[in-house]
Amino acid sequence: MLVRNLIIITFTNLVGVVFVAYFLVCVIEHTEGKTFS
Repeated sequence: MLVRNLIIITFTNLVGVVFVAYFLVCVIEHTEGKTFS
């Protein structure tokens, strides 16, 4: 039970980090123009 909860928490944190990183990239692209493309 404890291991399963730990896996769920880790997976949720991973998804959150990926979402925040993607959001920051979108904001930077809109702020500085099409720099990365």
